[in-house]
Amino acid sequence: NTLVAHHAGVSVVQSLADRIAAGATLKLVRGEVSTGQGPSLSTNKFDADLGVMTKGALGRLGLSVRNLLQPEFRTATGVVRLDRRVRAGIALNLRQSTTVAADIDLTTAPTARGEWRDVALGLETRATRNAWLRSGVHWNSKGGEGGGAVPVASVGGSFAVYGSTVADAQVTFGSSNGNRGWGVGLRFVF
Repeated sequence: NTLVAHHAGVSVVQSLADRIAAGATLKLVRGEVSTGQGPSLSTNKFDADLGVMTKGALGRLGLSVRNLLQPEFRTATGVVRLDRRVRAGIALNLRQSTTVAADIDLTTAPTARGEWRDVALGLETRATRNAWLRSGVHWNSKGGEGGGAVPVASVGGSFAVYGSTVADAQVTFGSSNGNRGWGVGLRFVF
């Protein structure tokens, strides 16, 4: 069985105290399951992602939970489930305009190449008043079949287009066993 999941959601964030914030993304997940025997089956499920972060002068600590409800998508031969993923991270302020960060999955996920536990390191700097640059690398700390531990790198940036409108772009490259790709986005900060 293979599953392709498309997510559409709304995120909300709330300050709980002076240095603690919590957030949630409430989302509709459309799962398309292919069994290799006949047409794909599509089902819609509700799910949520949660996160909490605390900050101080030196940096931030965070914890996130993805696929909180572990939605299941039925097929003629069984069930395919999006497993719950828990991740912890830390970001340290090197200078006023530069941050280094690291995070790790606290759970593992089964994949076609074996168990997966992601570890990531990254760097962000504010290049100008309106532009930010980012780079990072991540890899599977569980190793696994097919060179799963080979790192995958990413570079990207953001530019404040107008007022609180920010354009984002990124490209990911590296191992053919990794998740190569690119992305663009537009966000409104308020």
